[in-house]
Amino acid sequence: MERNLTIIFSIAVLIFSANFTSAQKRKNAPQKKAVTVSKPNRGQQDVSGEVEGNVYKNKFFGLKITIPEQWLFQESQVSDSIKQSGSEKVKGKTAQTQKSFGEAVQRLTILYTASKDILGMENNAVMVFAAEEMTPLMQVRNGEDVLRLNLQTFKKMQLPPDFKYSETIRPEKMGNETFHYIDVQRTGFSQRFYAIARKGYSLFFTLNYVSDEDLETMKNIIRNSDFSWKE
Repeated sequence: MERNLTIIFSIAVLIFSANFTSAQKRKNAPQKKAVTVSKPNRGQQDVSGEVEGNVYKNKFFGLKITIPEQWLFQESQVSDSIKQSGSEKVKGKTAQTQKSFGEAVQRLTILYTASKDILGMENNAVMVFAAEEMTPLMQVRNGEDVLRLNLQTFKKMQLPPDFKYSETIRPEKMGNETFHYIDVQRTGFSQRFYAIARKGYSLFFTLNYVSDEDLETMKNIIRNSDFSWKE
């Protein structure tokens, strides 16, 4: 049913164009770390969280995530741009699918975007953490269910020619939580999607990387995160 449409991959499409295909020269001026995060859509609960230094905290989901000191949090406008551009670039194969996709976009909140380097730099690594509100019809119990819905969605959309994804969903223990993930190959870089279900939302990390070392760095960010945090 089209009502099951979910949109994790819209982020992937934009990151491809915004970060990996338009590399720019490094600026000499030091970059300040952003401290604002995306705000929820109208009508949604405030699930956005906040950034303090290199730590992201979210009271609603009860979690605390620390990124490496030298990494950069992006301004909320960047995250909003990721969401908007992703929805513009991905099209459904039918009018009904496109309508359902538009409705799914409204359920998405990008919680933060963090990168190893300035967006647009070559050989960069980018982590996008987002939450999508699930509907009762989706019957989502865990990350495996979330990703299974996404694999169904892939088949309904007009994806870029270089978007090659694995249909094998794998579990991975991260700290005290069990995530599930799928891998995507793109021209010039790779992506991994980790998902978990919590409080009626699917939470997912989109890891965009060129080197295995950067993948391991981002996996360590998730492993060392506190998913039972209380203020």
